[in-house]
Amino acid sequence: MGPIRLVYGLTVSTFPDVMAGLLLAHVALKVPGHEGLWLLAYPWGVFWAVAPDLDAALQIFSHGELDTRHRDRIHKPLVLVGIALLSALVFPFFGLIAAACLVAHFLDYSIGNDTGWGIKWLWPFSENQYGFFQVKDGRRRPIAIWTPREIAKIRPLPLNEWLEKCYIHFCFSSVRSWVSLTLAIGIVTPGIAARIW
Repeated sequence: MGPIRLVYGLTVSTFPDVMAGLLLAHVALKVPGHEGLWLLAYPWGVFWAVAPDLDAALQIFSHGELDTRHRDRIHKPLVLVGIALLSALVFPFFGLIAAACLVAHFLDYSIGNDTGWGIKWLWPFSENQYGFFQVKDGRRRPIAIWTPREIAKIRPLPLNEWLEKCYIHFCFSSVRSWVSLTLAIGIVTPGIAARIW
């Protein structure tokens, strides 16, 4: 895969997270008394909606490549959302935006995602990975559970194969990505424009 296709695929793959961050910050700014924080709230929301994918960078540095198992390191909702909620005790507005954006990211990885096997929703209490409305053993299940032994048998998709399958070609994931970004920009832009002008 050439560098242009790689950058394009990686960029498009972030659009649902960017959308979640923008929209959740936008909703939070509707709380009276916080309107003046818009310049900080939007980038804060986007950062926390994308932050769990920092484990992708960790995988590239530790293994020299990236595959769909990158979510095994940081995608641990009880820990990350718990830390965000604890920070909300000191910084309520920003802590709650961070927690909401993290939950949105984890749900995106867990609901109906047929290129993965959920995430470790209950870690550190369980090493199992959970997905919702995902296909396991040929059947779509309301809650699909994969044990570490089952996951070890699954061939992870290399980065280029995952990007080609899910974001570069015209398919549900690529359409969802573009629609989500367009929707977020359409909702958020008028509010930002009104604050600037």
